[in-house]
Amino acid sequence: MRTSLLVLLAGMALGAGCSDDREAPSSVRISPTVSRVTGLYFDKEDRIGLTISRTSGDYVTNRLMTYDGSVFTASGLKWYESTQETSTLTAYLWG
Repeated sequence: MRTSLLVLLAGMALGAGCSDDREAPSSVRISPTVSRVTGLYFDKEDRIGLTISRTSGDYVTNRLMTYDGSVFTASGLKWYESTQETSTLTAYLWG
């Protein structure tokens, strides 16, 4: 189940990027659509650690994101989409 959560969260976060490199960066927001491992739903203040790896190196490593009741967010975490390289997002439940 945890692996399914990671794959799903990674796929959803990719949709948060800009469609044009000239646009302003978007905030990274992850909307979970699966239940969490230990219960039916995520609870407000649940946390995940997010790592975004690119071919040029890690963009962010183990960044804490907090669930606000609808999405996971992290203050100041911006997404700069690149059409020139692939990104891999990995998330895990924190604590």
